Amino acid sequence: MKKKDFKPLVILTVTLLLLSLFSILSFAREPNYIIFYNTPPEWANWKSILAAFTKATGIRAPHDNKNSGQTLSQLLAEKNNPQADVAYMGVTYGIKAAEEVL
Repeated sequence: MKKKDFKPLVILTVTLLLLSLFSILSFAREPNYIIFYNTPPEWANWKSILAAFTKATGIRAPHDNKNSGQTLSQLLAEKNNPQADVAYMGVTYGIKAAEEVL
């Protein structure tokens, strides 16, 4: 019985897996983009602050309309897989987040 050579199949499989991984990672998050929770444009001058941040750094930071409670809930839900780069919360919620080691 003739022995099969699986080397080409293994190389093809590994190549496809690596291409898939690189593709997923490249679309995972834009390099000049941050996720900043609880930055509604009408609150605490976030509209101007984030516009100035983007102008100064070239990093886009879109508004997020969560309030402090929603932000804390989102951070707790994402504890093992964080999505936000920055989160703004009121003092009470910030203390709760620190107690949860977020």
